[in-house]
This record gives sequence, C-alpha cells and structure tokens, in this order.
Amino acid sequence: MIFFGCFTLDILPFKLPHFLPNYQRERTGAIGVVLFGLLIGGFTALHNICCNPIFPLVIAASFMKENLVSGFFILFLYALGYGSVLASAMLGVGLGINRISVLLTKVAKVIKYVSGTILIVLGFYFLLSI
Repeated sequence: MIFFGCFTLDILPFKLPHFLPNYQRERTGAIGVVLFGLLIGGFTALHNICCNPIFPLVIAASFMKENLVSGFFILFLYALGYGSVLASAMLGVGLGINRISVLLTKVAKVIKYVSGTILIVLGFYFLLSI
C-alpha cells in the first residue's frame, strides 16, 4: 500500500510499465445506446431466473404452443418488454456519464493526492499494527 501510495503521488523516480491498447472509440449516439441496452436487457432477462420469477411461466407458455416460431415470438416479446426498462436505465446512465466525467476531470488531482495519502497512511498503519 505504501508503494502504490508513493506511485499515486508521483514520488517514485520511475514509472511502472503499462499497456495502452490502440483503439479508436466511435460515437454511436443515442440509437447505439438504446440498441446496446435492449441487447443486454434481453440477455439479462433470459439468463437471470433468480431475479425473474415469471420467466419459467413464459418458458412454459412457449412450450405449450408446440411451435418453434410461436415460442420464439413469446420469448422475444418478453425479452423486449423486460429489456426496455433496462435499456432506458442504461440510456439515462450513458447520457449522464459525460456530465460526471467533466466533473471528475476537474477534481482529478485532488482525488489523486487524497487517495495517495490515504494509501500511505493505511500502509503504515497496517505495517505498525501487525
């Protein structure tokens, strides 16, 4: 903890090796966020039985139809309905991230020095308390 605290405060005379992937981020806009949210929401609805007690009933209804297309349609509508709530939540978070990142950029140095100091103090505390 002391080492990483010193590293955070730029006290160490060297830099640790790091890897920065070379990729370019493409902006997809609100449509991409909505589509991503629908996709993740649909997968969450289909794979999360613990948080979704109605899902076995939907599976049973799709099996009772005894038709592959009808079963797919029932499951698709269910995933779309459940995923739309998650997609709207992700859309709100995605649009709010820009505001939060601007705020964090302004206070990044303060956070860096405070967290580095806390790491060093806790490191010495743990070292002395053992």
